[in-house]
Amino acid sequence: MKELSIKDVFKSILGHAKLIVLVVFAVVVVTSFYTFKMMPDEYTSDTTLYVLTQQNENVISSSDLSASALLVNDYRELVLSYKVTSAVAQQLGLESLKGYDINVTSLSNTRLIQISVTGREPQMAANIANGLAQVFSQSVTDIMRVDNVSVIDEARVAEKPSGPARERTIVLAAMVTALVMMLIAILKDALNTTLKTAADVEQQVGLSVLAQVARVDGK
Repeated sequence: MKELSIKDVFKSILGHAKLIVLVVFAVVVVTSFYTFKMMPDEYTSDTTLYVLTQQNENVISSSDLSASALLVNDYRELVLSYKVTSAVAQQLGLESLKGYDINVTSLSNTRLIQISVTGREPQMAANIANGLAQVFSQSVTDIMRVDNVSVIDEARVAEKPSGPARERTIVLAAMVTALVMMLIAILKDALNTTLKTAADVEQQVGLSVLAQVARVDGK
């Protein structure tokens, strides 16, 4: 393998520019067809819950706020637990919630948690989100012996798809393909030890070329 300078690297890329562009274009076409024709739309519905440790007291201390923030982690695990998800699936007549992406997040600097459900059926995604909020609130009362979760916003049926990120997928595929093709072009030239010019002879062999004979094409 011969060493390539920065100039040689750019020369290799420019020398294979047409092939690189053609391959990238082909990948973009195939990826576009797949993402827009084969990948179904996904819909996301969100429900928001309010977390508080001592809901019945008129005065809330700073320790109550700290405890509520810590409990959010417990609530997150409880929402995703088999006890809650299986109960929701049973209520909705499903074998399980497989195929639906459930995400539980805490809104920054608040006692609010958000349950997001993403799936191919917008109505079912909203039903699952609301079901999780309902069963979760009941489970908190049974398990933690407290009633400290209130539903602020119920999940509504999404009117527009939230995914998949088709444009990002296409751009990423094009970038990766271009990078791979450039690396292949550079590697191909680096592995090619054929001496084509006088400069190659001087660089690889270390000998000075005294004269060059012009090529004559004859019939």
